[in-house]
Amino acid sequence: MLINKWLIADEKKLNAPVINYTGICLPVFSSSADDIVKLYKPVQQLPGETSFSLLFSGLHFNGAENDSYLAQKVIGLFFMPAYIHLNYEPVLFVQYKTPLLHNFLEKLSEESRSQGIPNIVIKELGTTNGEEGNSFVYLLNNDDNFDLSAELKKWTNENSSGNNPPELNLLIPEKKKDQINNLLEAEQKLKETEAYKIANAFYQKQVLVEEAKHQLYLKAINERNIRFYLSIQKEERAKGLKWYYYEYEILPTWYKQFGHIIKVIMGKRTFRSLFNDNVKKYKD
Repeated sequence: MLINKWLIADEKKLNAPVINYTGICLPVFSSSADDIVKLYKPVQQLPGETSFSLLFSGLHFNGAENDSYLAQKVIGLFFMPAYIHLNYEPVLFVQYKTPLLHNFLEKLSEESRSQGIPNIVIKELGTTNGEEGNSFVYLLNNDDNFDLSAELKKWTNENSSGNNPPELNLLIPEKKKDQINNLLEAEQKLKETEAYKIANAFYQKQVLVEEAKHQLYLKAINERNIRFYLSIQKEERAKGLKWYYYEYEILPTWYKQFGHIIKVIMGKRTFRSLFNDNVKKYKD
């Protein structure tokens, strides 16, 4: 969707139905793999079609004892059916990207590629004051003066410039979730404007382009697999010919002829075929 609304809630609140939100954003308050493992069971019990994502904060990330092990546990969540993906790539929200968190994200990307995930969509939280480079991801609080119309106009301008900006993502803390009604009202009014219709048309075009890119990627992968299969086939055929040459072709003629006589004696070959090539060689 062009405008996504995420409820920030911990795993204890996952059983409650999520209405009017794109999904749930689970904050990670430590760099311990055990805290990630604790999420496995709750996210599998999410109600209905509820999606979820993770929110890493540099303020709570002190560095893992084993980045690779922590990355493996996070990747396990990426493969959950309810985990949110954008253009078939898992989405991860990040706030305050410290050097330690940056290093972990690099390791996470590396481990993901080794498991068939070509890329992770990292969305860094910005502010609501129009700050440039905020990736159109906002953490909303009651004290924030968030203007959805202004942000949509900014998004449209970015798209018109050919920058293909990402979707708008609004993250709302669980304790502030009452403001969703005001946000929905503002969004509904915005949908009736010409500005929103233009922005949505741009977004739909962008979705089609990304889908086409993904299909081209799949075709490239399929072509590479076919070439690899053919190379194996060619290699195996060469090995077979090589075996035939060294195990049979280089044998002396008298040895081969003696072998044919043995076949006649054993009843596997007709006697006349030894002297006439037009005669059926082998018996049924």
